[in-house]
Amino acid sequence: MYQQFSNNRIENYSQSLCCQPGYYSNELHYREFYLSPQDPAHRIVSMCYEAFPKKSQVSIPVIPDGCVDVVLAFQNDFCQGISVCGTISTLYAMDFQESDYIFGMRFLPGKFPPELMGDISSFMDEQHDLALHVREWKFINAMRRSANFLERVALAKEYLSGFAQSDEYKDMLVQHAVDLICSSGGNVGVERISQELVYSPRYVERVFKEYTGFTPKKMCRLVRAHKALLMLLGSRELSKTMISLECGYADLSHMNRELKSVLGVTPKMVGREDFYLWGTETSQTVYNF
Repeated sequence: MYQQFSNNRIENYSQSLCCQPGYYSNELHYREFYLSPQDPAHRIVSMCYEAFPKKSQVSIPVIPDGCVDVVLAFQNDFCQGISVCGTISTLYAMDFQESDYIFGMRFLPGKFPPELMGDISSFMDEQHDLALHVREWKFINAMRRSANFLERVALAKEYLSGFAQSDEYKDMLVQHAVDLICSSGGNVGVERISQELVYSPRYVERVFKEYTGFTPKKMCRLVRAHKALLMLLGSRELSKTMISLECGYADLSHMNRELKSVLGVTPKMVGREDFYLWGTETSQTVYNF
């Protein structure tokens, strides 16, 4: 079964980029909460979410989005730890094998706190345990005592607010570049970005990759491909050709090539009724919980 996405979701490109259609599989109980602009953590985090499987072992497909997630995994109310799930470069599978509940925080591209991770390039296509300090232990214990999802979201926002204070100019440069890319639906060149920022294209590319792991061009391709995928899943009244033009592709063949190259899927694959099941059978497992 497909999740029917609203037009608001498709038109809000920054949310679209952070949206993972595979989480809407019938194999999972899933909820998400998008932070509002009034939340201090809004400048670094897009959403919080929870998921728990409907059976003992579940595998779901996840597509590249340029984001880093921090995920707490629980089994029988015992926290198994906190994982940093680095951004990935192709379609992959996420397996639930031992955990019966996860709570995740999805950081915006380029916004993962360096004090938690360091060099983002070392986290490409990787899952690592987050070092547990006093702040993390307090967070874990509070999460264990929480009564419901909204309480956990409130605790997460409090935890994250301590990382949302940076006004360093590189951080602001990357944020503005990401905003331009998302607001254009991925249809903006590095020359236009550099003109807006009054820095050379080479410098913009270097700083952007340092913070996100991607070049601006790669991020544009991700944003454009995500919009196309969500429209293929949710806009049944539009033809594939119309969707390709709406997303800024030259034609349907161009969209086919880009979706395959960027996300590891094609429009034909997305149209399969067993898309979610198929995705896990054909993908490498990167994340395990």
